Amino acid sequence: MARDLKKRILIFVIAYLIMSTILAYYFREDSLNSINETIESNGKKVNIKVFFSENEEIWAQETLALASGTIESLIKGYDKNSPHNTISIYASSLDKTNNYPFKLEYSSDRLTMAKDYPINPVVWGISQMWLKDGNTRLPDWIVHGQSAYITYWALDDAGFSQDACLFKEMLATNAKGFEDIFALDEYVLPKNADEKEVHYLFYESFQVFESLYQQTSLATMASITKDVMSSQNTQWDTTRYISFVNEHAEIDVEAIFSPVFLGDVSHKISTWKLYHYLELAGAAIVVLLIFIWAFWNKIKQRLSFLAILKERNPMKRELIKKYRTKERILMELESYFKMRIPEDQFDLFVKRFYYEKHTKDQEQS
Repeated sequence: MARDLKKRILIFVIAYLIMSTILAYYFREDSLNSINETIESNGKKVNIKVFFSENEEIWAQETLALASGTIESLIKGYDKNSPHNTISIYASSLDKTNNYPFKLEYSSDRLTMAKDYPINPVVWGISQMWLKDGNTRLPDWIVHGQSAYITYWALDDAGFSQDACLFKEMLATNAKGFEDIFALDEYVLPKNADEKEVHYLFYESFQVFESLYQQTSLATMASITKDVMSSQNTQWDTTRYISFVNEHAEIDVEAIFSPVFLGDVSHKISTWKLYHYLELAGAAIVVLLIFIWAFWNKIKQRLSFLAILKERNPMKRELIKKYRTKERILMELESYFKMRIPEDQFDLFVKRFYYEKHTKDQEQS
């Protein structure tokens, strides 16, 4: 009896803890204050919600003003509606975001921001949502560099010119003093951004895209970005991306990407194209061999006319030309003789013919 009671109490406690944890997670937003604003652009509404705790109201108002004030410029910059109908923004700190300005998962509408970052990075985070929408995966330097430039452009376009200048200065200041340069393509962002290399990648990538947009146009880059993000091949490496941009830009832009490789961009692209074409050729050959193996009998019949090429006897060549295969010739001969030889003698002649032929073939072999 006592054992059953203890067992029931234990089950009740476990169930209570599980349910309270689930409810706490589900209703976690209820303990936060929130402000929101809905923006309509191109016939689509985007609701921006900022969640914050006590004593964070000023930060929340500034964040909402920047986010709502630039959303139409971001849509214009990418020439595409917002990936999400609702964008939720939460306050956090650098130690919780591993010293990154914000946290944003792929295809997520939830942005977690570090309030203690040198500037308010909300527009940068929202800008990145366009490049993290769907299944397409781009190298880190592209995601951070392009979203950073569009952030700079959108802030200026929306009338936040001072914030735009502060944003660019912040990127340059954080990267200042780093002398051990590296190829952007070779660097993978670490879990913690408390390294000079991270800020170097941010600023150098920003400068690459700044030059790219200035030498081409906003419309050209928006079109290229949409094509990249909607591509059937969702895994993009740096060389493929640069090759694609160069092919679709109005001018040759290869030189702009020199910081990405710290070397000859043309050589990298040529090598990539060579391997790419060899890969396609190899795949085509494999498919062809499988097709030949699967339909060999039919293919063999279709190609039987080629037997005429190796037949030296003119008469046999003419027969093959007319009847295509030796088997067909034998059938015609059999039909011909069957009409001219008495039926009771035909089987005897056929057996003798095949016996002599078989003996002759064995002697030749």
